[in-house]
Amino acid sequence: MLMVHRCKRCLRYCIGGDRYEHLDPESTGLMSLCLRCIPALKKQSNKNAEVAIDVRDASFIWTEPHSMRLKVKLQLKAILHDLNNMEILQRIMVEIKIGNKQCKDCQKQFQNQTWMGLVQLRQKRSGTKGGLATVESHLAKRPEIRQKVYNIDTSRNGFDFYFATVGDATAFASFLSRICPVRTKATRKLVSTDNHSNTANVKHTFVCDMVRSILTTRSKATSIIATVALTLFNDNNRYRSVRMTSSSRAKR
Repeated sequence: MLMVHRCKRCLRYCIGGDRYEHLDPESTGLMSLCLRCIPALKKQSNKNAEVAIDVRDASFIWTEPHSMRLKVKLQLKAILHDLNNMEILQRIMVEIKIGNKQCKDCQKQFQNQTWMGLVQLRQKRSGTKGGLATVESHLAKRPEIRQKVYNIDTSRNGFDFYFATVGDATAFASFLSRICPVRTKATRKLVSTDNHSNTANVKHTFVCDMVRSILTTRSKATSIIATVALTLFNDNNRYRSVRMTSSSRAKR
């Protein structure tokens, strides 16, 4: 039976090797994965084949989500080279089984001492949670940063981001300091030591507390107007000070 593999925990499909991606149900990406796993369609790369098969149409047949099955309806066009290039149109149904295969990212979460860097983002002040919403919106726009995070835990006042290396955790803490005002505190915890090789296993934790910001953003036109007004105000104060000095000298 034909089979595609999917991680049971994160529900990502294996698209080749150790690469996993999220594919929506009945999407074009999932259809492409199903077509690649059909051996008869893979043989069409050989130009000297006796039969050339072309996919004219492909669509999904609805199945129960818990059935672990994918059904694809195909309309194929076959050209028989040995019979004067005779064309044959045929509609078939292909059933593909979904097998469980855990990805490497999920494997790390079930092993001990896998994470080496932890970033704890906290917003403890009362009132609105706009700061956390700002961080979420920036992370949604930066997939290159999200792919380095292999686990996220929620807490009462924020999130915990786990990283495989200390460098990734440090870069993420620096990223947070650029998008919102935070006060960062770094701590280290000794897990194990090896006296023979003189090495140690140390886990690093970065606590990023979001503080209240007094800065405001303004447009470029507003900045120019404010700069001109400030310059005129300083010139006026300088003119008054010179005038008061000259008047005091005249009285003397």
